[in-house]
Amino acid sequence: MGNDHSSFKYNSPFYSIYRKIRYLKRRGTLFRKRPDSIKKTARSRKKGTIRKILFLIRRGRIFKKNTVSRSWDTKHSAGSFHYASDIAAPADHTKYGNKSYRTYRKVRFLLSTGKLFKRKPVTAEPSVEKTKRNIYRKVRFIVRKKSITGFSLFGLRRTLREGLAFLGDQNYVYILVNSTVLFLFAYLFVYLLTQLAVVAAAATFNIDTVLYYYDVDFLIRAREWLPDAVKVVYSSGPFAALIIAILSFIVYAHMTEENTVVRLFILWVFCHAFIHFFGEMLMGSLIGGGIGYVVMFLYFTDTSKMVFSVFDFVFIIFTGFAMSRLFLFSGNIYFGELNHENRNPFMLSQFLLPFIIGTLIIILLKLPKVSGLEVLVNSSMLLLLLPAVIRASSVHDLLFEEGTKRIRVHWYLLFAIVTLLFLFRTLLRIGIRF
Repeated sequence: MGNDHSSFKYNSPFYSIYRKIRYLKRRGTLFRKRPDSIKKTARSRKKGTIRKILFLIRRGRIFKKNTVSRSWDTKHSAGSFHYASDIAAPADHTKYGNKSYRTYRKVRFLLSTGKLFKRKPVTAEPSVEKTKRNIYRKVRFIVRKKSITGFSLFGLRRTLREGLAFLGDQNYVYILVNSTVLFLFAYLFVYLLTQLAVVAAAATFNIDTVLYYYDVDFLIRAREWLPDAVKVVYSSGPFAALIIAILSFIVYAHMTEENTVVRLFILWVFCHAFIHFFGEMLMGSLIGGGIGYVVMFLYFTDTSKMVFSVFDFVFIIFTGFAMSRLFLFSGNIYFGELNHENRNPFMLSQFLLPFIIGTLIIILLKLPKVSGLEVLVNSSMLLLLLPAVIRASSVHDLLFEEGTKRIRVHWYLLFAIVTLLFLFRTLLRIGIRF
C-alpha cells in the first residue's frame, strides 16, 4: 500500500506542477523583475496575478470540461478510430488531457512570455528614418509583386499596348504629329490674345504691366488695387477667350466641306478659348485665382461658388458630348470614310494623345515659373475631349468622299512651331513692358 501511495504521489499532476514551480523559484524566474521604467509594489503584483487567475476562471479556461475527442487505438485493427468514451485511455493520455495539466501549460506559457507578472513593454515610436525605410520596403514589395491595391501593372501595360497598337501604323503617327503641332499653334494664339486683352484693360486704369512667357506682372502695389480695377482686369482675359471661342466655332461650322489643316487649327483654337473661359471659371472659383478674384470681389457665398463650379463642370462635359460629331468631321482631312475600324484610332491620334503631349510640352516650356492655376485650367480640357472621344465610338459611319488620301507630316509646320516656341521663351523671358 505504501508503494502504491508513493507512486500515486509522484505520478500525480499536482506534484509535477509543484516541481516545476519549485524549479522556476530556485532559478529566480518565477517572479521576474519589472523594468526600471515600470515599478510596482508586491501588493500590486499579487493583485495583478489574482485578476489574471479570475479572468481565466471566468472565461472557463481552467475548470473546463473535456470535449469528446478521437484517439487512436493501437491494440485494435489498423485504420480504425474509437472515441475516448468507448475505450480505456492510456495513462499518459490521462496526464495530458486532465484539467490540471492544461492549467499548468497556460501558467507556463504566461511565465515564459513574461505576461504573468510583467506588463507588455511600451514600444517607442519609430524614428523618421525607420518609417521611411518601411515605406520604401512596402513600395518595393508592391513593385516586385507588380500590383497596386490588387491592380496588375502588367495588365495596365498590356492594356496600353493593345490600346495604342494602332500607332504601329505610320499614318496615325503622322496624324498625331500634325495635330500636336496645331495644338501648340492654337495655344500660343489664344494665350497671346488673352494676355494682350489683360494688358489693354490694365492700361485703362493706368497700371503698367510686363508680359512674360508665364504670366502678366502688374507694376502696382497690392493696396492700390481698386475693386473696379480687379473686376475689369482679371475678367478681361477670360471674356476675350469667350469671344474667340464663339467666333472660331462659327468659322469651323462654315468650313465643314474644307479638308485642309486650317480647319483643325480653328478647332483647337475653339478648344483652348473655351477652356480658357469655362475652365478658369471652374478652377479659379475653387482655388481662388485668375477670375476667381472677381468672384471674391463680387462677394459670392461658399454655396454660390459651389453651385457656380458644378454648373461649369456639367456644362464642359455636356459641350464635349454635343460636339462629338463636329470633332469627327475633321476626319475628312485624312480619310474618305470613318467607320468602326478607324474611328477610335483617329479620335485618339487626332485629339486625346495630342492634348496629353501638347500639355506636357507647355508645362516644360514654362518651367520653373509654371503656374498651378494654368496647369489645372489646361488639364481641364480633358473634360471636353474625353466625352467627345467616348461618344464618337457609338456614332454611325461617316462617308466624306470616295478615294484614298495621302497622309503625310507637314514639316514646314513642325519647323515653324519649334521656331515660335524658342522665340516665345527667349523674348518673353526678359519681358515686354507696356
